[in-house]
Amino acid sequence: MGDALKLNVKAMDTKHEEFLTLLGKIKSAKDSEFLELFSDMIAHTKEHFALEEEIMNKHNFYDKAEHF
Repeated sequence: MGDALKLNVKAMDTKHEEFLTLLGKIKSAKDSEFLELFSDMIAHTKEHFALEEEIMNKHNFYDKAEHF
């Protein structure tokens, strides 16, 4: 992941790296692999936004209403 995409919040940067890795797998997936990877992407997305919301709430992020 390029520096322009980093937030310097380790947990979120890790989630973003995982997302990009999973996206790469989906892009090169065989038809037989796609549905499982797509399900993984849905689960990852739910985890991502739950973590993001938790971090924003913990730190009383000023613009969280706009983000959600």
